[in-house]
Amino acid sequence: VLRTELTAEYPYLHAEPSRMTLGVAFLSRRPFLQVETVMPGGRGRRYLRAVIEWQGQPVTVVGIHPLPPMRGAWAESRNGEIALMGEVANATTEPFVLLGDLNASPWSTPMRRLMASTDLRYAMQGYGVWPTWRLAGPLLAAPLDYVLVSPAWQVVDYVEGGDIGSDHVPVQADLILNEAYQQ
Repeated sequence: VLRTELTAEYPYLHAEPSRMTLGVAFLSRRPFLQVETVMPGGRGRRYLRAVIEWQGQPVTVVGIHPLPPMRGAWAESRNGEIALMGEVANATTEPFVLLGDLNASPWSTPMRRLMASTDLRYAMQGYGVWPTWRLAGPLLAAPLDYVLVSPAWQVVDYVEGGDIGSDHVPVQADLILNEAYQQ
């Protein structure tokens, strides 16, 4: 039922489900010009990369869901995947969006390194920081879910979604291309 409801509003779907709770999917109102599951080969888990047309030009959207840092090897995998996203962002010439449950707080070392090594910025900047993962209410909660954008984007709104029956709450960023990037 949920898939039917979602695909009515977002008819374009590319999903990589997981037996664990670490799947990742793109649902889009716009058709994909290109969409792929990328297997980085020893540098973390798979991630999704899509190119869609936005205001007459291609934009790249990448979605990831790294392992939570519950064990040493999992933390290394997560850290490597976040570092790889910095390389992907820096190698992308068109407007870029990175989104997902990164399983890292904004104050963590891998996130600080990502932000220092790229020109990405948090879409939540200027809208406040709230916990998107709430395991036990406010006592065990952290911001782990992100929309990160390149300088091509202007964020016009950023809101937290409601309870969807998950230990995470959704976030929504409303974006427009800056005039300098419009074709």
